[in-house]
Amino acid sequence: MPSIELLSREHDREGFSCGERELDEYLKRTARQHNDKGIARTFVLVDTDEPEKILGFFTLTSCEVVAAELPPEYAKKYPRKAPAA
Repeated sequence: MPSIELLSREHDREGFSCGERELDEYLKRTARQHNDKGIARTFVLVDTDEPEKILGFFTLTSCEVVAAELPPEYAKKYPRKAPAA
């Protein structure tokens, strides 16, 4: 049965490949460190029969959008700063 879990040491990051080098490298080299430091949270999709095998992943992080850096037609519609994920 599919399950979404927070990335941990038990997950086989080296065995995962989505075909996008940058995404694969982020998962293998950076994602868990970002989890530990509170920078971002990476979640993995696994099958409960093989919980170490990663089927997919997504990462969430919070940020701030500064309206002044948007094109003028968008900037006027938003507050000066807006939270985002």
